[in-house]
Amino acid sequence: MGFYQTHKGYVSDKTTVNSQTAQRGRIYELRYKSETSSKTKYLVMGLNVYPKSGGKSKQLLHCLDLDEIPVAEVRKLIKTGTTIKTRVEEGLSHQRLEIDGRNTAYYDRELKKLQNRIPGVYKTFKLSKITRFELTDYDFLSIADTATKKKFGIVDEN
Repeated sequence: MGFYQTHKGYVSDKTTVNSQTAQRGRIYELRYKSETSSKTKYLVMGLNVYPKSGGKSKQLLHCLDLDEIPVAEVRKLIKTGTTIKTRVEEGLSHQRLEIDGRNTAYYDRELKKLQNRIPGVYKTFKLSKITRFELTDYDFLSIADTATKKKFGIVDEN
């Protein structure tokens, strides 16, 4: 679709992390080596790594490809979350979208709706084929609308 550059504008910093530590609600930039993939660089919202145990050759990263998602849809995704929190991991202070509840409940309720609206948004990557994996500081707060910020209890200083 072509929303990669738009979303890249919301990334202020990034740091390399282990792909096996990917978690739901964080934005990652990755490079992927595959014969069937049409591109090598992705900006994704992590959903989970499954199965949790085992080697990289058996594990898959489940995520949403931000290149397929317009900013208006990200705003809707933020509304389905619990809150936006700032956290420090690997020396990088970053925002993350917190989504409470079990993975399957969220998949059934929200992600299936999104997949119906935007086919091809849901991606799985083999961890063994990811050549670079970086956690980013994605600015969720600048995308969220005022009503959502109030719902989350985030006070705007403006």
